[in-house]
Amino acid sequence: MIQKGGVIVPTSKIELNKTLKQDGKVISEVKTIDAEGMEYKQGQAPIHRTLKLDRVKTPESKETVSHAVFTEDGQTTRDVVVLEEEGTESFMMP
Repeated sequence: MIQKGGVIVPTSKIELNKTLKQDGKVISEVKTIDAEGMEYKQGQAPIHRTLKLDRVKTPESKETVSHAVFTEDGQTTRDVVVLEEEGTESFMMP
């Protein structure tokens, strides 16, 4: 977790957006983000952080499913799944 006094310096970010169409109609939209950075805190060793996010949206059903994985120095710190339906959200943390 980010603590007071820490600074994160982004080192890379790759964002990919895909749209799947059938007969000219959008049936799925996918967004993928891979981001990395280094966290520096006074008196502590630097920490390598990553974020991997996958989001799938289906306009017809009005649902969005997101899966995010956060790591620190290669170890998973959080793995979160979020299901959003029109006007609601549900969180699942394994």
